Amino acid sequence: MKAVLVPVILGCLIAASYGALDRGKFPPKILENLNEWHNKCKRMTGTTEADITEMINGRFPENIAIKRYLYCLWEIIVGIKKGFDIDVEQIWHYLPNMHKADYVNYALCHKKAKETPGDDWVEKIWQMQKCNQKRIDAEHYIFF
Repeated sequence: MKAVLVPVILGCLIAASYGALDRGKFPPKILENLNEWHNKCKRMTGTTEADITEMINGRFPENIAIKRYLYCLWEIIVGIKKGFDIDVEQIWHYLPNMHKADYVNYALCHKKAKETPGDDWVEKIWQMQKCNQKRIDAEHYIFF
């Protein structure tokens, strides 16, 4: 349940074709660090703005750099604990108010990813994000 909300926070921009939520509507907790998180994860993973834009638009390029970028964001923003646990309560504070109703979908996707066999957390986060994108209304899908 905890990791479910993290995908909402991950990324560095809002989905352009998915509602283009104005950054001004983000909670202050996100706005304070948004560019820092994006730049750090981009630098650490070597992903490109083109791949990030694909994610913003709801498409998932199958390459390791963007997968690691996604994992990096989740790790920086909420941390991933032993057993693939994520602090859902912390994530709640990052969600814009208009997106709080989507919490249930994030929780379901986290549970599904957590139950997936294997220890590859990068892949689990990737599958969780794909699940979130499918379950959440296009207007509410957020990727930074």
